[in-house]
Amino acid sequence: MRPRRAAARSPWGARRGPRGAGFGLSNLAAQAQQLDTPLVTLGAGAFQGGLYAAAGRLIGPLTFLATSLQLVAAPWLARAGTDPDALHAEERRVIKVGAALAVAPLLVALAGPPLIPLLLGEEYARSGTVFAVLAIGAAVVTLNQPPAIIAQTRGHQRGVATAIAVGLAFGLAATLVLASLGGAVWAAAGYVVSQVIIFVLLCVVARRARRAPLPAPT
Repeated sequence: MRPRRAAARSPWGARRGPRGAGFGLSNLAAQAQQLDTPLVTLGAGAFQGGLYAAAGRLIGPLTFLATSLQLVAAPWLARAGTDPDALHAEERRVIKVGAALAVAPLLVALAGPPLIPLLLGEEYARSGTVFAVLAIGAAVVTLNQPPAIIAQTRGHQRGVATAIAVGLAFGLAATLVLASLGGAVWAAAGYVVSQVIIFVLLCVVARRARRAPLPAPT
């Protein structure tokens, strides 16, 4: 009988610890973003909430770029193994691709104000500005992916989850306050605030992860 081969393990397996907990917290925190529309309605009324929701429904396709980057970048980093030079090269590649993809939502933001009335009708014309601001947030979402993937690959899932949770908490609070002050357009700025905070925190987590020594394969 042939001896059975041991299952292949990630070179970072020893550092990951409760991996599912980190990703679970990250996914849970991301789902909390769905509270933004009710908060806009609470702060600014049903009409402004409707304008925000109408623009928000069109943001989904823009975040597809971020999702796609997340799916393809992890194998790139895993391919580098524990070779520090190769890993840093792949990480730089992921950062460059993320920056390039982030340009697309910014271009779409320019088309938002004239495009929304054509798609949804003149009664939703005021959603165009809301869409433009949300599209800027979608660009930051795309920029968030490289540091998140780098940190997760190096075993810092909890740091990523914490960064997302903190950013969303501040962002949702900002959405409620800004909605009460300036309606749907200002509320959309709360989404941008949320993603910018997440970006800054993820960069801190990724920087620490890259400075830490790589663990030996297990």
